[in-house]
Amino acid sequence: MPKVDQQSFRSVDEYQQAIFVFCHVCSLILIDFAKRDLDLKNLILRNFVARTSMMLAGVMSLWGIHDFQDCWILFRSMLDRLFHLVDIDENDRYQSFDDWSFYEQCKTYYVMRSDPQFREVVKSGILAPTPSEKERYKKLAKNPPKFKRPKAEDVAKKLGLSFLYKFGYDYASTHVHPMANDGLVDFFSITNLEPPRELPNQISVLHNSILVGCLIIEKCLTRCDFNWRGIVSRFFNSLMDYLRDGSEGFMDAYNVLITEFASKNLELSQPKVPD
Repeated sequence: MPKVDQQSFRSVDEYQQAIFVFCHVCSLILIDFAKRDLDLKNLILRNFVARTSMMLAGVMSLWGIHDFQDCWILFRSMLDRLFHLVDIDENDRYQSFDDWSFYEQCKTYYVMRSDPQFREVVKSGILAPTPSEKERYKKLAKNPPKFKRPKAEDVAKKLGLSFLYKFGYDYASTHVHPMANDGLVDFFSITNLEPPRELPNQISVLHNSILVGCLIIEKCLTRCDFNWRGIVSRFFNSLMDYLRDGSEGFMDAYNVLITEFASKNLELSQPKVPD
């Protein structure tokens, strides 16, 4: 991948347009998922698409209120999901991931429900497991799933994309955990005072979030079982070209995709434009 410098970045308005069409395409993908009977693998892939779209829209919304630190936190969360998806798929761990997720979530519910101080609050505010879910939990509790979350650095190396860890996940982690200068940028944003020295340019988080979003969706599309994925892949490949060299072919690819979905009489849901 070519080096990225300050001249490689687009304007905020351009990134906003890119994120808008990205989320719209994701909504079309999800509508098509909704019309199909899904096995576990495709169900998990569908959920990854939905979560990625919502997080990218969230990055743009947070940018709009100058909450740059939380933009980086969401970006790190996107990278975390990319690394999980790659590991789950390459090791065919969809079932173990699902069992482990269900087991851990259900176990947390029972721990909260057993707390005498907040028992009534938990019972009234959180949906209790259904009879079938209780039975599944009992079976899993006898032999707890052995799934372990992948190490981000190891997955990035396997992908040949170590920079995603070093300059993405690792850097963004400094915004997740408390630091002494937390709130510095927020202070100047809230007070409208001028900083004593130039603050770091934050626009890279928009650029990088779109890139990671494309990587996640592309991974989902190459692993799902639907024959329309090539049409959608062309859009995301064009969007990544735009990030790399500014070529705007992604809008042409977007229009072709819209026409294709319309020809199949699929409902075109309109996403909310980020503020």
